Amino acid sequence: MVLEEGVYIYVDGKPQRISSLSFENGKYIVFFDNRKCPFCRIFDVMWDLLVKDQMLSDIKFVKVVCSYFASDCVNEEAKKAYTEYEIWKSPTIMLVEVTNSEKRISKFTPSQYNYDLQLIKKAILNFFQRVESNANKQ
Repeated sequence: MVLEEGVYIYVDGKPQRISSLSFENGKYIVFFDNRKCPFCRIFDVMWDLLVKDQMLSDIKFVKVVCSYFASDCVNEEAKKAYTEYEIWKSPTIMLVEVTNSEKRISKFTPSQYNYDLQLIKKAILNFFQRVESNANKQ
């Protein structure tokens, strides 16, 4: 489903518009989506599967939608997120883990994993496991 420009959080597998992109304690997967991006349409199918994946049920899913990056985006909050997180490729996936206001971020494009859903899922799980492991060492 191609959404209107804006910032959305997924609740029970369905996107709900929110006023801005902000992070509290927890794990997040953020999909920076461009409405004019053909590769984003390819990734949409995988995104829907990730959102419904029970192995990722402790992660909050967020989608930030512009027409074409910050340069073609009428929604100010989405535009701000693209600029703040320096999103220049699409689709871009940003993984975020926040503990006690400390934010850890990793970004990748699905093309880095040849749009292979299992490799993408493995990268997601590895990031959160690595962050958790490092937190336990401290």
